[in-house]
Formats: sequence, C-alpha cells, structure tokens
Amino acid sequence: MTLFDDRERAFELKYVHDLEIEFRAALLRTRLLAEWAARQMGLPSEETEVYIHDKVLGLLNRLGDTQLLDRLRADLEAHGIAVDEKAMRQAMDRFADEAIVRLGAHPAEEQRMAAGRH
Repeated sequence: MTLFDDRERAFELKYVHDLEIEFRAALLRTRLLAEWAARQMGLPSEETEVYIHDKVLGLLNRLGDTQLLDRLRADLEAHGIAVDEKAMRQAMDRFADEAIVRLGAHPAEEQRMAAGRH
C-alpha cells in the first residue's frame, strides 16, 4: 500500500465518521426538540416517550427540518399552545448546539454541521 492509498483510506474513514456524528447529532437534536414540545404540551413522562418515538423519531427519515417543525407546531397548536416559526427554529438551533456538545464533536465538525443547519 502506498502513502497515497493510506491517505485516501484515512480520508474515507474520516468522512464516514463525520457522517455518523452528523446523523447522531441530528437524531439527538430532534429528540431534544420533541422533549421540549412534549413539555410545552404538558405530557406526562410515559406519553412523552411515546410521542418522541412514535410521532417524531419514527418520521425522522421522512421529514426534513421544515416538515418536522410544521409537525411539532401543529401538535403544539392542537394543545392550545401558539409558537411561531422563529421560536421553533431558535429552539432547534439551541438543541443542535447541545447535541454537538453532548456528542463531543470536534470544533471542525461542529462548524461544518452548524453551516449546514438551514
């Protein structure tokens, strides 16, 4: 194996690692956002877990950020809680930052993930 092959393999491994961190951060961010929405709705802890898993995380692979926010806002409004899009996006951004911190992402990964938020 040549030096070029070694470097190419290292870049491939880093790329896979970065994608995994990005996915895990998005998943954690979404979970935190769903927990926040459940608290806003006053759901008890048992219902909160069902809400997070069935209504939010179960749809994660089919929903983009905008659709996810629309879904959460509709659920909140169904419980008589008005939340504007700006507040929802701010909460999503705050939870994205928290997810990155919790996962211990490196500063370069954090900057790359933050740049792709919107």
